[in-house]
Amino acid sequence: MTLREGLCHKGKYGDGRGESDCVNGNLRSQLQGRSSRIGKTVEYAFDVLVPKNFRYTESLSYRKRGSIEIAGWQHTRAIKNHLYEMHLTGRAVTFEDRVCFDRSRFGQWNSVQVRVKWSLNQDGALQVLCNGKQVYSIKGQTLVPPGCGTSAKSNCHTDKLAHRNSITWIVGPWYRGFGPDWKEHGRSSPFLPFPPNGVSIKMRNLYQGKLR
Repeated sequence: MTLREGLCHKGKYGDGRGESDCVNGNLRSQLQGRSSRIGKTVEYAFDVLVPKNFRYTESLSYRKRGSIEIAGWQHTRAIKNHLYEMHLTGRAVTFEDRVCFDRSRFGQWNSVQVRVKWSLNQDGALQVLCNGKQVYSIKGQTLVPPGCGTSAKSNCHTDKLAHRNSITWIVGPWYRGFGPDWKEHGRSSPFLPFPPNGVSIKMRNLYQGKLR
């Protein structure tokens, strides 16, 4: 999956805001999994390889988690309903601020397993394994993620969470732009500086289904 500088999709999102990836400065190369209903227990798994020569420095100081996502889970057909994300930085791949694997593993295949019961009740659970090691775990409700509504998760708003909607898994790089108000901030473009060696990752063995 490879991103090209300035190559974006012009189609509007269709949610009434008039926004599109090109308007917002977004670059994507993504696959979408099947939707999962609330109350369902699901395992998501994949292997990912980040090139050893990948270099990236975040240009927006307020994006503590970075502007490049490589996997995410969100309520479908709803605005600001991004629940959990994996980010790629120049130092590591992370899941909700927890290091999945660091730069020393770039250039190698790395396994990721996410096991979750989607629930608003105390019977929910979420466990993330990277290369067989647990890096993230919560018990109890899993549909209002920690940090939702804070600056750390700008695409998750607690007052907009559509808990009746199913959850969709999306994999592949999404390089988030500055946003539709870039002119108001005196910027020359909605796009952020493109990494010198580009953004290109490999994925294999994608799985979504029952716990194994």
